[in-house]
Amino acid sequence: CSSLPVTITLDITDGIAVPSLASNSPVCVGGDLTLTTTDYSGQGTTISYTWTLPDASTVTTSVPTLTINDVTVATHDGNYTVEADVDGCTSTSSALDVTINALPTVGIAAIAPITCTDGTQDITLDATPAGGSDYSYLWSGPNGFSAVMEDPVLTDISSADAGTYTLIVTETNTGCS
Repeated sequence: CSSLPVTITLDITDGIAVPSLASNSPVCVGGDLTLTTTDYSGQGTTISYTWTLPDASTVTTSVPTLTINDVTVATHDGNYTVEADVDGCTSTSSALDVTINALPTVGIAAIAPITCTDGTQDITLDATPAGGSDYSYLWSGPNGFSAVMEDPVLTDISSADAGTYTLIVTETNTGCS
């Protein structure tokens, strides 16, 4: 004798693929870091992404992109991961190393006030960058002044040259300025 047939229905859900992780690294201090991962849209009804930052803090989003504004070396330089959750099935990416580059620092030597100029004096604007090794320079100032050298010379100065001079230094290896 045999029993009557008995049936069972199995509900099996496949796991999700391991998410890939990419960024716009390297980024300069003060810039925006954008992290992107695999988009699981259409693969489930509840989808979330939990991003783990270098300081072990987490951010959860419902989209496969995370943008962090005004980044710093101390907080944002290092390894990131993302865990995707699709209807309760989770998968975690490999770590992605993100580089945040410091901004170059520069000083400008003080120049004493010049009185009673006769138009024959010269002034050297003396920039002193700290650290790094390869810089580009962009000076601007009154009377249409501009220069792209480290220590430009103002020749035959007059009162028309008085005012504020601005220097932007760019670290050519990182592009940070």
